Amino acid sequence: MGLEAHLDSSSYLEHGKENALNYWLSTEASKVLTASTQLVGGALYRQAHEDRESPDSANGFKPTTYQEIKTYLGSRHEQGRFNHNIGATLERSTFDATATSAGMINNSDRDRNHITFGVKSSYDWREILTPQLQIVGDVRNYDAQTDDFSYRRSSKGGRATAGTRFKGKKK
Repeated sequence: MGLEAHLDSSSYLEHGKENALNYWLSTEASKVLTASTQLVGGALYRQAHEDRESPDSANGFKPTTYQEIKTYLGSRHEQGRFNHNIGATLERSTFDATATSAGMINNSDRDRNHITFGVKSSYDWREILTPQLQIVGDVRNYDAQTDDFSYRRSSKGGRATAGTRFKGKKK
C-alpha cells in the first residue's frame, strides 16, 4: 500500500490575485490473488486551479478552483502468453464560481461524474512483438442537464483500439 501527498504553490509579486495553492493526496494498494492474478485499487483527492489558458478562467479575477475525487479498481491476469486487464475509474469533479468585473461566472454547470471502464488483452507472440486489443467505455453525467448556453454536455461513448507493442532486442 502506498500514500502520496503533493503541494504546489504559485506566487506572483505584482499580481497576487493570481497566486494559487494546489494539492493532492492519493493512495494505492495491490493484492496478489494467485501467481497469475493481481488486483489494484486506489483513490485520489485533488484541489487545483485551472491554468489561465483555459477559456473558463481567462476573465476571472482569480484562477478557477476545482476539486476532484477519483477512485479506481482493476485486475490483471496472465494465462500463458495471454495477458488480460480489466478496470474502472469513477471521478467526481466540481468547479467553484469565479468573480469577474461583470459579475460571477457560474461554473457549477461543469460539475460532473465521469465513469471509465475497459478491458485490454494482449498476446506475447514473439520476444519483440505483442499484439493487443482494448475496448473502453466512457460515461459523463453533468449535474446540470444543460450549461449556461443550453448545451447538453452529458455523454456516453466508447472506443476500441488494436495495435502492437514492439520491444527492442536485449544485447
